[in-house]
Amino acid sequence: MGNHHPLVRLTLLVTIPGCYLFVGKFREDIKNLSTHKVVVILLVLVSILRVGQFSRKMLKSEVKTEDIAVVYQKSINRLLDGENPYRQSLDPYPFHYKGNDHYFDRPKYTPLQIFTYAPFVSLLGLKGVYVGNLVVYLLLGLFLYRYFKPSGFHYLSLLMLVGAEFLFNKVFSKGVNDLLPAYLALLSWHSLTNEKKAGCYLGFSFLAKQLPAGLFGLWFLILKKWKGFLITVPIVLVVSLPFFLSDLKAVYENLLLFNLLRPVRETSLLLVIPPAFQKIVSLFGLISAITLPLYYKNKWGIPFIGLTLFIMTSKMSPGNYFIWTFPFLVMWLLDQKSLEKTV
Repeated sequence: MGNHHPLVRLTLLVTIPGCYLFVGKFREDIKNLSTHKVVVILLVLVSILRVGQFSRKMLKSEVKTEDIAVVYQKSINRLLDGENPYRQSLDPYPFHYKGNDHYFDRPKYTPLQIFTYAPFVSLLGLKGVYVGNLVVYLLLGLFLYRYFKPSGFHYLSLLMLVGAEFLFNKVFSKGVNDLLPAYLALLSWHSLTNEKKAGCYLGFSFLAKQLPAGLFGLWFLILKKWKGFLITVPIVLVVSLPFFLSDLKAVYENLLLFNLLRPVRETSLLLVIPPAFQKIVSLFGLISAITLPLYYKNKWGIPFIGLTLFIMTSKMSPGNYFIWTFPFLVMWLLDQKSLEKTV
């Protein structure tokens, strides 16, 4: 999915609403199916397949991951050596922008996942990233099982999780860093009625990666969840500042300016439109995503549609970003009262 032509991503605009209409129309039939032996058998078979795939990946001597997994390994090694990884040249990224050459060489993401991966990477090397992702994958499965157990969709939700090939491939073959921030954002949104808890989860999601938590933070403000937002901010600052204070200029350049100035990636849908309109479309998508709660109140629809809008009009838009949307898609499709649930 990540390397397909951007037009392939347009299929989401057709298939996702189609799936939603299908599930809404035949919800009771699917509920009955979810308790049927067929779903359990499929779940067991697909789970066995996934265990085999993961085991083979762990037993291979050669490890091929995305660059970000290597950056985490380098950051963890520096941290274990007593050095601040945010002061090291660990992630060089040069590009040309408006006649000037730019060079960003520090880590590009907030620090939480350095700690979550550290125990596994220190023991298993680069393969430890897979194990760290596995822990989050199992926690997400546990959440779906417990949430949908009362309605009878628990096995079906797990089947959707283990059957999502793109997610499994990105998380366990490429070692991307998107599952933990998505899982924590899900916990935050699920806890929205308890603003203290929601703010804590959102703070840790932002500490795992700036997005998708940044969008959720803006939604908190639009929905007037002031207490939740105010809890998020100090959590982020307390954990981040010990790393960032030593070189705030470099942190600003690599965690913020880099993303603002970097050119449109080859995976972006914006490449199919003339360059003169790319910024307009991107700005329209961003504003539409941010303001969605003003005119659309469905609890699970807001994050799914909002994130999808943002990704589809983003100048980056790699396939792994769709990992952010997946948990909310499952909630949106299978929650029996999803149409009535509002924020």
